[in-house]
Amino acid sequence: MTINTTETVPGDLKYVGFWTRFGASLIDGLIVLAITVSVLTFYYGGSYWIDNSLVKGPLDFLFSYLFPAGATIWFWVAKQATPGKMVMQAKIVDARTGMAPSTNQYIGRYLAFLFRHFRFSWGSYG
Repeated sequence: MTINTTETVPGDLKYVGFWTRFGASLIDGLIVLAITVSVLTFYYGGSYWIDNSLVKGPLDFLFSYLFPAGATIWFWVAKQATPGKMVMQAKIVDARTGMAPSTNQYIGRYLAFLFRHFRFSWGSYG
């Protein structure tokens, strides 16, 4: 695939700053937390929060790991934004074209996010 680098990004696009992105991330996190906590507590009961095992069962794996990733990528592909970004009136665009990124770009974006998150976490345990 070749990309025409002579295309200009439309002038009406603006970079969204740190605090707006932080607010959007906070909203997204609270939504995922509310859904995950509700479902896991309903299914496993209050003992879910006392047990120290990493994964307590298939539903735990589904809602703790797969649901956040799947929901995020689905919102990105369908709406170019997560609910938090929608509240902040922000959209994800391809930096070169100003258009919607491809599904592969969204997946790469999520994997890069995971890598940064885990890399940061690993550094804090050293």
